[in-house]
Amino acid sequence: MKKTSIKKKLMVTLSAFFVIILGLVITFSTLLINKTLTESSESTMNNMIENVASITNEKLQAKLVMTQAIANNEMISNMSIPMEEKQEVLDSYIKYFGLRSIGIMDASGTLISTDGYRGDVSTKDYYQNLLSGKWDSYISSPSFVSGTDTQIIYTGASLIYQGKIVGVMTCTFESSFISEDIQNLNYFGSGKSYIIDKSGNYVA
Repeated sequence: MKKTSIKKKLMVTLSAFFVIILGLVITFSTLLINKTLTESSESTMNNMIENVASITNEKLQAKLVMTQAIANNEMISNMSIPMEEKQEVLDSYIKYFGLRSIGIMDASGTLISTDGYRGDVSTKDYYQNLLSGKWDSYISSPSFVSGTDTQIIYTGASLIYQGKIVGVMTCTFESSFISEDIQNLNYFGSGKSYIIDKSGNYVA
């Protein structure tokens, strides 16, 4: 009886020990799997973000190249040619590249846009830096057209005629493509993505 009792106690003890060990193994395995899945998910998300950022950057760079190409047209950069005579050529660029407008600024900072807008931009940082040659191109943060939900962005380039900077040109276009790039970027079906500029302002 005593031997049987001792044997039973030993079996119970061993069984309990194995149950504890099995529980620890299962717990450890679960934690390890969860950690691996989390790291994998984070890595996948980071790769997705980097890919979208790269695509958006390439699109913005293409806008800058387009702006500089238009600015290189001597008819556009020749400030002795009045805006009225440039309008047809500018309109053709607007139609071809899908722009909203093109603005021409002279050395005094007077802006004349193809959409009829006129203004003084002489105190604007982008204008001063492009006119001085400190910058060779510029791209703005997106902003909303007053009284609408339309978001726009504009690029700028120096106007160079006969080797001298004589003015500045901007191309304005809708920035909806930026929002479209991140529209479906989320964490496995949950959450939302945003683009923030270097100043911490919401972009898209």
